Amino acid sequence: MRSIFSMLMALGGLLFFLAGLCMPWFALPTGFEVDGSLIVRDAPSTLWWKAGCVFIIAGTLGWLLLRKKTAGQHATLSAVFAAVLPFLLWFPQSVIVMDETTSGDAGWLQQQFDNLTWLGGDIYRGHSERPVPGGMGLWAQDPPDRLAVFRPPMSGSLSLGIAEIPDMVWWFGYNPAFSQFAGKGWFLCVFGVLFMLTGSFGWGQRGAAKGERKYLLRGTAIALCGSAAIFVLLTMIPLILGGRALREARKDAMSWQPREALEKLELAGKRLPALCIDSGVILQRGALLRQLGQTDVPAAKLHEAWLLFDKGYGARSSALLEDLLKRRQQLTVSERREVLRGLLRNCIDDVNSSRLTEAKRKFGLLLDEEPTCMQAWFHYQLACLQSGDLAGNRFAASRIKPLTGSFLRKERRGILAASQGFLAQGEAAAGNDQEAIAARKLSQGR
Repeated sequence: MRSIFSMLMALGGLLFFLAGLCMPWFALPTGFEVDGSLIVRDAPSTLWWKAGCVFIIAGTLGWLLLRKKTAGQHATLSAVFAAVLPFLLWFPQSVIVMDETTSGDAGWLQQQFDNLTWLGGDIYRGHSERPVPGGMGLWAQDPPDRLAVFRPPMSGSLSLGIAEIPDMVWWFGYNPAFSQFAGKGWFLCVFGVLFMLTGSFGWGQRGAAKGERKYLLRGTAIALCGSAAIFVLLTMIPLILGGRALREARKDAMSWQPREALEKLELAGKRLPALCIDSGVILQRGALLRQLGQTDVPAAKLHEAWLLFDKGYGARSSALLEDLLKRRQQLTVSERREVLRGLLRNCIDDVNSSRLTEAKRKFGLLLDEEPTCMQAWFHYQLACLQSGDLAGNRFAASRIKPLTGSFLRKERRGILAASQGFLAQGEAAAGNDQEAIAARKLSQGR
């Protein structure tokens, strides 16, 4: 009976693994089709990880089938499955830490989601406040000043303590952005390999000698620990090297050596690509370039726009950001993202200042560049409601609905409910009672 159960578990694990190979491992929304459906792309590293898993497992199975001897087959299979499991668990680090584009886009979407749904955000405060004609009786919430997928590794590699344990989890790629957009394929592959590993222990082991079972367990443990140690080492090397370069850059900047600090900052970004996403690193680079007299470089202009907005010169800041958008070919991926984040902050300031026409114009620029910016769609819909633009209200609601479906966390229902609430108010104001009732039912989850 035990052998049959182990055989079924191994077979089920193989089916899970094969199904996982056919599905995306990371589902990040990037745009919309002509019919309004969402475009979702996988992480570029997924192809390499799938190829690696197939090569290892298929190669091992093929080698075992070609062998004439059957002795030690279970030990070999168990060792291979044990070695593949840490390889699969290493996948998040390749997405979040080593892929600047995918990690930055996912991190910004996650930040928008958090900014809308936390207890002090637009959704909960909007539902707790009494509705007023024209939306919510509160200020729209600004996005945070800083975007980062984890705290930079500023402490030395030999001075890591208990306080850094949460940071280490994120350094391995297991941050909220990965958890939000992780695809079913990756989970199926992980559980598939785990089931095959468990099934290989009992399959054909009935009546086996005690020494043979001990050899099987010892070999599996060595393969699992050895593989895990290798991948932990490969994870920590870029973190240690990138953190060291970042600390040296900070030391040079504090010593008023901008050229040396800029070189160390760029070196840190090459060693640890996720640092290029960090708003603090981008703005620090702009500040160093301005100190060197390179004031027309996009990073320096971005730093200038940030300073202007911080000092209350929103119109001048917005003009700089719009000019940078016209020079998009000169921007890096992360600089372009920061320009759009700054433009979003200006748009929300215009909404809160009742400059609705200007806000809608800027929202149009932003959404043309980044059609999946959910926070922009949400506040654009609010501006359309307050200005009586029913067509814009409907269009924004049609974009928010599929976007919320791409998030895994259940708080997404609050965003959809608020959006449909805006639509219901707009339809009611236009005298469309049936459409208003339908939108209100959808906002209530009915």
